[in-house]
Amino acid sequence: MKQQKDFEQAIRYWKNDDYLLQRVHDGLYVKDRNLSLNDNALVWKEVAIFADIAEIFNREVKNDTLRFTIKGDQSRLVGTNGTVVQGKDSTTIFWRLPAKEIVMKTKENNFKPTSDFAAKFKAYMKQSK
Repeated sequence: MKQQKDFEQAIRYWKNDDYLLQRVHDGLYVKDRNLSLNDNALVWKEVAIFADIAEIFNREVKNDTLRFTIKGDQSRLVGTNGTVVQGKDSTTIFWRLPAKEIVMKTKENNFKPTSDFAAKFKAYMKQSK
């Protein structure tokens, strides 16, 4: 039941304009968002423009540098254009400001092995045609 709700929420975020309004309220203008399959995994991609990066990350901006910390499993970071510093229990990424582009790609694997979001997505896409 929870898996189905999570899947439905992902579809709503992808298709519904309420998600775009929520992101604008958070200080982000979403230029593009996409939900797709990649190597039989459901992948969310989003490209956004920050209204004011210092306001959104106010505690993480110091001396013209943006700092973002990923706690826990360091393998979640797939790619970035920032400088990566590995810690014992976290990974910190630094970007010099002003930055023309801030890229951080992460992988979230908090789904149970029995969940099959890829199959649900294939069925959804087939039904949508």
